[in-house]
Amino acid sequence: MAYDKGLPQLMRDDLDQESGISEKRMFGGLFRVGKPQHSLALTIDGVRTMNFTGRPMGGFVDAD
Repeated sequence: MAYDKGLPQLMRDDLDQESGISEKRMFGGLFRVGKPQHSLALTIDGVRTMNFTGRPMGGFVDAD
């Protein structure tokens, strides 16, 4: 999938009022939900567990 330069700003705009969220460039992505919020994040449409290394990574998600 091609990198969409507008997506990070859309996410920032949607999430800026949420507490406990920070942005860091990691693994080619921008956002980490953390293990305590992982299950909650998976309830959002288009969100799935990140599988960057061939196995699920707790606390990290991919979002469409």
